[in-house]
Amino acid sequence: MTNLISNRIIFELIVPEEGIKIYCTKSEALFRLKYLYFIENLKEHSSLNKFKDWFGNYDTVDITTQPYVYFDFQKINSKNSFEFSLNGKLFNNRFKKHFVKHSLINHFKNNKFLIEPYTIGKDLSVYVLSESFNDEWDTYSRYDFIIKPHRNELIFNKTSENVLISHTEKDEDSFSNIDFSNLRAIDPTNQFIKKIKYQEHRSLKVIANNDIKKEINAFVAPRKISYVKLYNTLKQFYSEHLLDLKTDTLKIQSGGFISIQDKDLDRVYRGSNKMIFKNEKTDINAATGMRDYGPFQCSPIAKDVQFIFIYEHSDDANKLYQYFKNGLKHFPGLQTYVEIPPTLSESDLKLKYGSQRLKENFDKFLSEELSNNNYENYFVILIGPFEKNNQSDDLNKLYYHIKKELLKKGISSQFVYYQNIRSDQFHFYLPNIAIATLAKLGGIPWKLKEQPYKELIIGFNAKKIKETQYIGSAVFFDNQGHLKKINSYEGEELRKIVNDLKQAIEIFRKTNPEEELKRVIIHTYKPYGKSEQKIEQLLRKELQLDIPFIYIEINEAKTTIEVCFDENYNYGMPMSGTYIKIGRNEYLLYNNTRYHEKPSRSLTEEWPIKLRLYAGDNTTLDEKQLISQVYEFSRLYWKGLKQKSQPVTTIYSKLIAEYTGNFDEQIPENKVVQETPWFL
Repeated sequence: MTNLISNRIIFELIVPEEGIKIYCTKSEALFRLKYLYFIENLKEHSSLNKFKDWFGNYDTVDITTQPYVYFDFQKINSKNSFEFSLNGKLFNNRFKKHFVKHSLINHFKNNKFLIEPYTIGKDLSVYVLSESFNDEWDTYSRYDFIIKPHRNELIFNKTSENVLISHTEKDEDSFSNIDFSNLRAIDPTNQFIKKIKYQEHRSLKVIANNDIKKEINAFVAPRKISYVKLYNTLKQFYSEHLLDLKTDTLKIQSGGFISIQDKDLDRVYRGSNKMIFKNEKTDINAATGMRDYGPFQCSPIAKDVQFIFIYEHSDDANKLYQYFKNGLKHFPGLQTYVEIPPTLSESDLKLKYGSQRLKENFDKFLSEELSNNNYENYFVILIGPFEKNNQSDDLNKLYYHIKKELLKKGISSQFVYYQNIRSDQFHFYLPNIAIATLAKLGGIPWKLKEQPYKELIIGFNAKKIKETQYIGSAVFFDNQGHLKKINSYEGEELRKIVNDLKQAIEIFRKTNPEEELKRVIIHTYKPYGKSEQKIEQLLRKELQLDIPFIYIEINEAKTTIEVCFDENYNYGMPMSGTYIKIGRNEYLLYNNTRYHEKPSRSLTEEWPIKLRLYAGDNTTLDEKQLISQVYEFSRLYWKGLKQKSQPVTTIYSKLIAEYTGNFDEQIPENKVVQETPWFL
């Protein structure tokens, strides 16, 4: 048996001979299925025709306009209802899952929990009162559940301990500038938590969203995970609130958490986390590798680069230039750190950022000082109020305008928030600025220790901006992280993806005439809604290739539902590179900084990421190689020293999509844009 345990427990179902009763109605009940899906699950039931006579026959009606069949496992307060008895094959996994959910809901309601029965990505959420926040608000902890009926397993986790629910009823006049209809609230008819817009009541106990938390000054620091603390919390919850769930048909087994079986546990290839720096020196840590050895490859235009400074306050520009030239504390300067001499151009631009003429002055500067179309040897440092994740709409528009206009001339840029320069902590920012600058100028801060292998690896990711979904794509020809091409699409241009993929294959073959393209690897995002499934259908069903292709769906958000604990590490975080099979072609990948069994220093604990692997027809899935590749590509993130758990294939693609959505025209087609990570 392995040393890892999961947050899964086992439940047992005892189905009586007469079966499980299911009660159907034409009006709202706890569960619902479209008519077609409902009868497909009961096509062998002897009472199906009687049901159709009662409900109405919609066999020939289009699925989009078919009604829902509502049902529950207890008698519904309705004179017009229909009863089925399910056992054997008829009590299939779909109904089995609904039945377990029904039983959990009743159990937690009886124990004074608040219930949220309809959640995205989970089967059920429950809330337990922790303490009073003030006279008007109470603090609750939230637990999420996923039911695995085919394995008789229940996954549960504590996902928040700072949910605020009003102690008194609120209405539309209770808050300023907050859309009351989009809040979640407690439905007084059944005590379920639902969206208010589905309620008839206008005065309700509501759940505070971020806007309300700002208004009542209730923001708390983001929760940092502690695996040891989480394990003890879940163990206590299991003992106090789950083991006493015992009905005639369902009970939770007392064996505790499930151990991960040997066959479901592995690690990425040894050396997948090693990076090569200058003079072929290796390290597993980007910070110490850059400090001790320097970049693997300097920029090919380093000696010719000229820096253009755009700024409002001369003091900020002078300070930053001096830091670039002479260093600051542990940062030794651009020349020493990334081998780029900080040579100033003859042009610079001093602007008043508060002025309404900022855009006009910048555009005038470009037209007069940089009138040509190719300035690849220039690099712009813009010092100003641009704090990318916290700025006004006007500054946001200006940010993207400046980025776009510079890129059209082949100029990469680095924006520096002026308040950071004035901070005592600025020496921590400088290495990140230097690394991103090197990468944007075509240099390579570090590469993988793994031997290069030629393979077409393509990332996709999406960003929704103003109700329009944009998809970005980053194309790589090997495992070393060098961008070869970027693409972007609006939501309705999805079919263009197939053509661009075929074009990428042709370019690869022309660029590498002596290399056989053995397969195509696609890293893509996990769609959130049914309307966003088209990209998966295109890639899996309509992409007709003469070579194998692999499709890896990467959940962008770290999973906070399913986790594992290392018994040999005091129930702490599993080692980096560990992956666990959790379903058919589904895996959890731990990508963190715990590289040793017994780390000598404290570590920041991280959630795992979730992967799902697919293969085209007659293509073998080598899970270890594919997951190792995802892990490798996370080591090629050159925005700074801190590594990401996501691979750059999907990180870069999302950034490309974001810029596309904010530019008012297509991304320019030049070498700087297509082959360097200008978006970092």
